[in-house]
Order: sequence, then C-alpha cells, then structure tokens
Amino acid sequence: MKTLKLFLFILIPFLGLFIIVPPWKTEYEKNGITVSTRKLEGYSIKEFKGETRMHTNLGSLVRIFESVPTYQMWAYNCKNAAMVRKFNANKGRVHVVLKMPWPIKNRDVVYDYEIIQNKVTKTVVMNVQSVSDSTIATNGNVRMKFMESTYILTPLANNLTNVEFSSISDPDVGIPISVINLFIADAPYYT
Repeated sequence: MKTLKLFLFILIPFLGLFIIVPPWKTEYEKNGITVSTRKLEGYSIKEFKGETRMHTNLGSLVRIFESVPTYQMWAYNCKNAAMVRKFNANKGRVHVVLKMPWPIKNRDVVYDYEIIQNKVTKTVVMNVQSVSDSTIATNGNVRMKFMESTYILTPLANNLTNVEFSSISDPDVGIPISVINLFIADAPYYT
C-alpha cells in the first residue's frame, strides 16, 4: 500500500504535463493591443486575453489595480467597485457590479485577489478568483458564480511595461452563450 501511495504521489504531478491547453487564436490587433481567445474544455464561454505595452512603471499599474473605487474608469462595463476586505498588503476581497445592456440584468461578482512579485524578474502577477460571499447583497444584480482572471505585468526597458490580462467567467443565465462569445473580445480591448 505504501508503494502505491508513493507511486501516485510521484506520478500525479507529471500527469498535469500532459493536459493539452488549446493555443490562443488572435481575434484582432488594434491600437497596439492584441486580443486573443480560446475555447477550454469544460467551459461553454471562451477565455480571453489582451496584451499591450504601456509607457509606465510597475508601481503605477499596481496602484491603479489596488485603487478599487476607480475601476469604473478603466475596467470594461464596470458600474461600481468596492473593497470588501483587505486581508494583508497583497490580498483582498472586492465586490464589482458590471453594466449589461437592456434587457439583461447587471451582473455582480465577489472575488479575492493576490498580488505576487517575482524577486528576480520583477514581474508582477495578480490572480483573481471569484468567491461565494452571501454577506454582500446582490441588490437586484445577478451574481456571477465563476470568474478567474490574471494580470501579468512584466517590466521592460525604457519605462515600458508589458501588460497581459486574461479571464474566463460564467455570467450566469439570461445571456445566450453564442452572444457572449461573439462579444467576448471587447472586454480585454476596452479594459
């Protein structure tokens, strides 16, 4: 029995190497922004990614991300955003309300984020994962049950930063999947 457990302990991490993740498909390139999508197995909605280079430093971008009440100034379709709880300097919980076109009800999501910086490369990764938090009222919005996003900020020479934003979510019932996938590429571009 011990031999079997040891074998599985060694084998399971290597199985992850054989999971095939489909390549990104470039949807368009415009104004220095490349927008891509891909269909992941088990998800009906496509994952999206936007990538660009910005003339700014890492610190400025991290401060913008941490300034939650300003999200509606830069995050696509953000109607309102509020910090729910700050766990520590690098982790927190946020509540966001997203505007939807009539007659679709607005969506909201509660998520935890974590900011990690690689000490060698200085690259900053911000991971976002939706959470269930019944203490936050929906106020007539439809609560998104699932959302994962990642922001990767890579410092380059001459005060440039490469910004990569990817996300996959489920905005819940009421919106046809085909419609969502048709407009999914707008989110990374406008954000």
